[in-house]
Amino acid sequence: MTREGKCDVCRKRKVKCDEVRPLCGACSKKNRTCTYGHATRRPFVAFVDVKVSNVPTSACYSAAAEMSLGDQSPGDDKPSFPGTATLVLRSSSTRDWSPSRPRASRPKKPERKRSAQSSERSLSTQSTRTTGTPGRLLLVPDPTSPELSLALRWRSWSELVCPGEAHPYLVGEYLEQMPQLLGNAPGVDASIKCAFTSSLAVLNRHRPDNYVDACALAVRAVSAMRATASTALQNSMLATYTLLALALLNLAEALMNVVQQTHLFNPPDVTPILVNATQDGQHVDLLLKQMFWAMAPKEFLVSVFQDRDSPFDKPAWLQHDVPPILHCQFPRAEEVDRYNKTAMIRLPRLIRLIRSLRYDPYSYDLRDEAAVLALELFVPNLDDWLAKCRAKGLIRPSTSPLPGSAKATSDNLRPPLSSSVPAITFSTCRLYMRFQQYHSVRIIVSGCVQSLLRACPEISAQHPSLNAVTAANVDIDSASQLAACSDYTAQDPSSMQLRQLHYKWPLIFSFGTWHRLEHSERPAIAADEHVDCDDYFSIPPRAPGLDSATSVVTARAMKDWIVKRVVGAQVAGSSNELDVNVMSGVIDWRFPNTTRWNEDGMSWLSEVLAGGRLGA
Repeated sequence: MTREGKCDVCRKRKVKCDEVRPLCGACSKKNRTCTYGHATRRPFVAFVDVKVSNVPTSACYSAAAEMSLGDQSPGDDKPSFPGTATLVLRSSSTRDWSPSRPRASRPKKPERKRSAQSSERSLSTQSTRTTGTPGRLLLVPDPTSPELSLALRWRSWSELVCPGEAHPYLVGEYLEQMPQLLGNAPGVDASIKCAFTSSLAVLNRHRPDNYVDACALAVRAVSAMRATASTALQNSMLATYTLLALALLNLAEALMNVVQQTHLFNPPDVTPILVNATQDGQHVDLLLKQMFWAMAPKEFLVSVFQDRDSPFDKPAWLQHDVPPILHCQFPRAEEVDRYNKTAMIRLPRLIRLIRSLRYDPYSYDLRDEAAVLALELFVPNLDDWLAKCRAKGLIRPSTSPLPGSAKATSDNLRPPLSSSVPAITFSTCRLYMRFQQYHSVRIIVSGCVQSLLRACPEISAQHPSLNAVTAANVDIDSASQLAACSDYTAQDPSSMQLRQLHYKWPLIFSFGTWHRLEHSERPAIAADEHVDCDDYFSIPPRAPGLDSATSVVTARAMKDWIVKRVVGAQVAGSSNELDVNVMSGVIDWRFPNTTRWNEDGMSWLSEVLAGGRLGA
């Protein structure tokens, strides 16, 4: 052993040192502070040895030396939780390490019993490697500092939420900026830890203490934001950090609501704060641009149900370009994002105009404004982009058979009578998300065009591009494309099953397509004693090639399927309001003016969402 290899304390005392970092054996026995700052050394790296149990669910790890929640030895007295795994974190020097001869490490001491309310609880993750095979993952230098330990947890959480991707894109593209912001703002750090712990609550539902930890971290985040509130008014960067912390708290709340509708945090909405902080979109930096394009589509349903325009439907907001999307593996990503999200911003205004036309059909100003906006949203499309993706093999037919569990999930997600639609698969989950967004937009816009032409048929003569049959064809094609995604949705490698959560609202939008098909066949089934024609609202002619029996049976089957598998509802006491919990709790909206849950309520919901009735 050389003198340069010893730690500072052992070198000064001239005693033996085993050079184990970050704490050597001699310093560990004597309870001394062990440092290696006396010489310039090559950076130390951390490796995670992954030993996955046979149950393909989540694993749990800590940035401590070793922590095991599952797969214990027979003599271990710690409780064993099913579906967990053991991940061991060791430190070794790059000087002596090689893949074939790993450096031996000192045996670890028995782990102390942890507090039940420790706010630094281990983060669940899932290995994408072969089950039962140890693997090594190069992480960050020296994970002993809090900032780098948080970065380690962030990276593992990203792999948990969106396996195979560089960042957790399924919960927000703006999170690409997170790694460089960790450690710069206490509020952001506490908020992201709260999101970590909320993920634990989703994955380990038998551990109620995770809820307590998440609430404690939420309180800490709010306290940190209040401490910097006065300074944030003069410092634009602190204001950005505050908005980011609020967005992360809302994400943590949504994750907690996946398990049960607790609303433990109830953080303030980010949208009004974002609008005020940027002076209605006039002062926006790169991170705020990303947050704006991420938050804007979420305001669609809120604006529709409140019968108002989107708060982002202003020239100052719409003039902003979509920031370059990193690590993108498909063409024209920024163009696709701008098309989808601009449409979601403008659609509440079109729906409001069509609602107004139902009560004032002779208003020429309303008619012209609605027709121009409908043309702006309906005529442009991304069909050439889809054709290019298919030509490159990024979107292709699915040929591999699904395993038993995934096939059952796919059958549960696929709407009735859509089994003839060939399944498709995608090269990346980010492409899948944009594919869903695009066809959801086309369904809603097509429904709005059909409703507009029913209220004002003369618009079709003035604007030949607004044609009822063309809109119905686009409507049916987009709904069929969404149904074809069910196999890919069922093959979600993430333990949190976020693909299925994202799939719920597009399915509700596609339900509006089948519902409009039933309405278009209303004269042909007027003699059906089970259908009360007065409760429904007719829509222009259906697309050719679909007989009345098929469309009617499909619409009725879709009603039953939506009620059983997508929407769970209960009437809230005497308030005559309906709580509709969709996406397993990720979205919870208040539907006013609905006193009972029956076919009429289902009809009202589907038509409002997909551009049908568009009125009370």
